[in-house]
Amino acid sequence: MQVALMLFVAGFGGFRAWQLWHSRQERSPSWFLGWLVPLAAVVVVLVECGLIRSLLEAEKLLAACLTPLGLIWLASLALSVVTAWRARRWVALSCAGLFLAMTLDGNAWLGAALMHSLERQVPLPDPTSHFDAVLVLGGGTDISPQGEPELADSGDRVLTGWQLYHQGRTPLLIASGRGPDFMDHPRLGLMEQEAAVLWQRLGVPPAAVLQWPEGTTTSTEIGRLAREAPTRGWQRIGLVSSAWHLPRALRLCREAGLMVTPLPCDYRGQPVPWSVVWLVPHAKACERINDAAWEYLAELADR
Repeated sequence: MQVALMLFVAGFGGFRAWQLWHSRQERSPSWFLGWLVPLAAVVVVLVECGLIRSLLEAEKLLAACLTPLGLIWLASLALSVVTAWRARRWVALSCAGLFLAMTLDGNAWLGAALMHSLERQVPLPDPTSHFDAVLVLGGGTDISPQGEPELADSGDRVLTGWQLYHQGRTPLLIASGRGPDFMDHPRLGLMEQEAAVLWQRLGVPPAAVLQWPEGTTTSTEIGRLAREAPTRGWQRIGLVSSAWHLPRALRLCREAGLMVTPLPCDYRGQPVPWSVVWLVPHAKACERINDAAWEYLAELADR
C-alpha cells in the first residue's frame, strides 16, 4: 500500500509538472505557486525512500540548495533539462557536462577521498619521539580585523607545535612562511611573527622560537631547513604541517637530502556519512578538492 501511494504521488507530481511546463507562457503568480505540488511530491518520494530521514535533514538540504553555489547548481540542471527538452542536443550536452563538473567539484565524498589519498601516505608519528628542533610550516595563522594574530583554517599546525614544546618533546620551535604578496591580503605581521606571538601567549618563551620570514613557498622553507640543520647540529628534526600537505613536503626533504620526522595534523579525509544533503555541492568540499588538486599538480611539476 505504501509503495502504491508513493507511486501515485510521484505520478501526480510528474503529471502536474508536465501541465505547468506546457502552460509556461502564462507565468502568472498561480503558475509559480503551482510548482509547489511537484516539489512536494519530490520531497514525499525522498522521505518514503529513506533518502530524507528527518525534518532537520530536509532543512539542511533546502539550505544547501539556497546557497549561491546551490542555486547555480540547480540553474545548470534546469538549463540542461530545458535545452534537452527543446532538442538542442549539443547545447544540452554542454550544459549537462558543466552540471556534472560542478557536482563533482563540490562533492563531499570526492573531497574526502582525495584528501585521504594524500593523508594515508604519511605514517603516524611515535608519540614518545623527541626532536632537536621542529619546523612548523606556515599557513595556520591570520590577522583579525583588530590587527591581532589568530588561528586560520590550518591552525592545528600552530597548536601541534605548542603541544610538542609543552610536552617537552622539543626545546625549539621554528615558525616559517609568508604568503606571496599577490595572493595574500595586507598583513600587519608575517605568518612566522603571528605564530610566534600566539606561542608566547600560550607560554612558550621567545628564546624557544626561531622566526624564518623568507619562505614564501614550501620549497623555500625546506631549502632553508636543509641549509640550517647541518650548521646548527640538528640531528632529530620534526616537520609539522597539514597531513594532506606533508607528502609534497617530505618529497622536497628527500630531494634536499634532509631526514625529518613528519608530524601530521589538520586531517580532512575522514569518511563522510551518507546524507542526501551531500548530493548538493558544498563550498568546503570544493576547497578540499582544489587543495588536493594543487598538491597533485605540484607533484607533477616537481615543486
